Amino acid sequence: MRRFIAYLSLAFAGLISIAATFNQIFVRSDSNIEYSDGLALHFRISSNDDTDLPEDGSAAQEIAEIMETRLKTYGVSEYDVVTEGNDTVKAILSESQDSQYTQIKTYLAFDGAFALGTTVGTSVAVGDEFKNANEDAYVEFINSYPSVVIPVNYESSTFKAVIEEAEKARDESGSSADEETDNTVYVYLAYNFIEGEDTISQMISGQEDYDEDKADKILMKFDISNIWRDDNKQAIATSINIDADSDGSVSTKDVSNGTQQARYYTYLLNADSLPYDVEFIYETVQSAYFENIISTGMRQTVAMSRTMIATLIAMILVCLVLAVYFRWSTLAVFTLSLGSTYLALVLSIAFSIEFNVATIIGLIAVAITSIISGIITINKIKEECYRGRSLKKANQEGFKKALLPVVDVNVILVIIGAVSFWLGGSTLLPFAGVAVFGGIVSLIFNLLGLRGLLWLLLNNTAFQGQYSKTLGVDEKNVPNLMNEEKQSYFGEFQEKDFKKGRKPLLIATLALFIATLAGSITFGVMNNGNLYNRGSYNVENTYLYVETTTNNSVVDSYFVEDLLGRTYVTVNGSDSLLTYDSIETFTRDDTKDKVTTTYTYIVVTFDKNYTGKESAYIVDIDGTTQIASGLLNEIHDNYINDNSIDTYASASFKIGNKLSSEQPDMKAILVSCTVALAFSAAYLFLRYGISRFLGTLLTTTVVAAINIGLFALLRFVITSNSILLSLPFVLLFTLAASIIFLDKEKEMKKEDFTRTRDSSYEHRNEIMEKATSYSFGAVLIANIVAVLITINYAGIGPRGALDIFGTAALGVIIATVLIPFLLGPSSQLFYKWFKKLNIKAPELKKKKKTKKNKNVKKNSSEPEEAIFIGIND
Repeated sequence: MRRFIAYLSLAFAGLISIAATFNQIFVRSDSNIEYSDGLALHFRISSNDDTDLPEDGSAAQEIAEIMETRLKTYGVSEYDVVTEGNDTVKAILSESQDSQYTQIKTYLAFDGAFALGTTVGTSVAVGDEFKNANEDAYVEFINSYPSVVIPVNYESSTFKAVIEEAEKARDESGSSADEETDNTVYVYLAYNFIEGEDTISQMISGQEDYDEDKADKILMKFDISNIWRDDNKQAIATSINIDADSDGSVSTKDVSNGTQQARYYTYLLNADSLPYDVEFIYETVQSAYFENIISTGMRQTVAMSRTMIATLIAMILVCLVLAVYFRWSTLAVFTLSLGSTYLALVLSIAFSIEFNVATIIGLIAVAITSIISGIITINKIKEECYRGRSLKKANQEGFKKALLPVVDVNVILVIIGAVSFWLGGSTLLPFAGVAVFGGIVSLIFNLLGLRGLLWLLLNNTAFQGQYSKTLGVDEKNVPNLMNEEKQSYFGEFQEKDFKKGRKPLLIATLALFIATLAGSITFGVMNNGNLYNRGSYNVENTYLYVETTTNNSVVDSYFVEDLLGRTYVTVNGSDSLLTYDSIETFTRDDTKDKVTTTYTYIVVTFDKNYTGKESAYIVDIDGTTQIASGLLNEIHDNYINDNSIDTYASASFKIGNKLSSEQPDMKAILVSCTVALAFSAAYLFLRYGISRFLGTLLTTTVVAAINIGLFALLRFVITSNSILLSLPFVLLFTLAASIIFLDKEKEMKKEDFTRTRDSSYEHRNEIMEKATSYSFGAVLIANIVAVLITINYAGIGPRGALDIFGTAALGVIIATVLIPFLLGPSSQLFYKWFKKLNIKAPELKKKKKTKKNKNVKKNSSEPEEAIFIGIND
């Protein structure tokens, strides 16, 4: 009984440890706009020296598309870009640090000219005079520090002059101070440099002509003594300064922040010029799209959000389902699965991986992988029990047989995670990190932890012979070997004949596969690569922007509120008062030539969507006389201009349109999943042979194609490509469930061949059918768990993620239905073809070692056997 108490103690200790540390760990996580409040960054577009601002709305559209590209480049995983009228664009996102917002503000509006120079000379190399136009700047780790590397044009005379001036100053400095207290001579890189107006010395503190307003134009500096990337002098480089701790160590987070800073510099250096002037004007708080998962108060705590509630319910459901099949051994499987998932989350937070829907998909994938590993192990032990072995012996033999399939399942998860990290982009990065960490942890836990816990449970003397209580084994089906009884029970589906109904199902599957594939290709070509039914633009809101350039203007929020209260609009032939949701006021200070101008923005958000072409009129204070009339998009501007003679003020009517961006990046997800499937199938080829590898590849491809193609074929309207986030999970489940069948068939073939030596197609087909029936019970348990988890998140989780988890549940169901009907027959079909072609795997023959006869004298009292030729033969 002591072992059982130890079993319970270890399991509950693990659960209590997770519960006790979860809040402290989880509040450190970073999340995007899906699960945390963020900002809406507003930018104003205007004409530049070369291009006038058009009036057809194309300017805002063009700038919005450029900003979207830059947000992807920066690595923002979830965002929205909205055009408001023709001269305003806002980017909605959430970042964990204020410095990231600052970088993004600068990057989205960046169109500055670069300049390279020193404070010790007059030479300045501008733009392409020092940059190599054919190569981009990049980040490289030099001496373990993130560094910015800029390919340069060494043939440029101005660039050579800058370098020569710096080298001369370095050589002449000797031991005396030059421009820095450490005697170092720097070459400075400045941006937004205006030729003829700016000089490098104006931007450096301590110089005679230092101008504080221009100091922020310095982007980075290069030590002239270490400016070259290498001896070829084709690129210059500088490292990002990372402060070490008191003990000389550098934290992972500091290195991560330094790397992000270096990347930010390369983003600016590689950015193309903008067609118009773009200026950041103000920012507003944006609520989380789904829900906030962190509550802020006296201290940060995990919010009791829909996501958290769905997680708790999922844990209860999983525990109950496993308890029905595995009884007391459920505690081991559940604890280790939860532990694997939790440690994957902890490691992802430690490595600053963002928490979003992709992270949740990754955590579910880790949980399912660990649970399937436990299902495989417990089923192997139960099979040994049905052979008549004792619990102790069944545990030993079951773990031996479960070793390789458990490794297979977890290796598949790591492969999918690694490829997603490689090719999935910022969207799949959270999934990738969680999958890789979780796959490794799950493998260790299920090979070592599960073995130890089950040893305590099944070697407990008080439970010996109690198969049902410990494992859920039906004791009446356990043969008594002492009475020479033989195994007669091979699982609850041993009598299930999957041949029945197979042909019509396969025909229907083939037709649906072809239809979804053709539909996806057709609609993808028609919609410029977008498979799904989405509009180009979505009207978000209608706004009235009122702008002034002084705090003392008569036009303020009260003025606008009074004006709107006297404005009537004609809609569908009837006049009604113009109503609105909110009036907000924002200010911005702009300093030029040491003169500060305060801009005030009063933004009215209407409660209805207007076109601006509706007829409208304004009445006087008494509400009896019309004092202005015209189109809605004109009357407020005219009225405000007439009533603000001594100060600048204007009003503009704007329609907000959300740019229909392809996020998550559909192509990146499809490419990463395709490559991940190829690598996973290659691994299965090494483990189970070419015919099973091709059968698994075909089955998984059909499941994935039908799962993601149904929405394209049926033309359901979706708001984003987020449903594709479920695709890596569907691939994982299909491959893991296939491994259960493949391992069972391989085991049965091996045992059968030792008895019959029959490898004919017909005999293998019989084994395949039996393996399908025998293994379907384990596949069904995995299906029930996966479907309950995904449907639970779809129904109870945040409404915005309904389509993602719903698609995942649909994929699991499709996989469970098709695997017993398609995987085995397709594998057999490929085997038959290869057998006809007489393709065989090459056999590696080992050289026989000949033993040399040595005359060894036996130290024994027994006489040696006499050898007589002929008689001994």
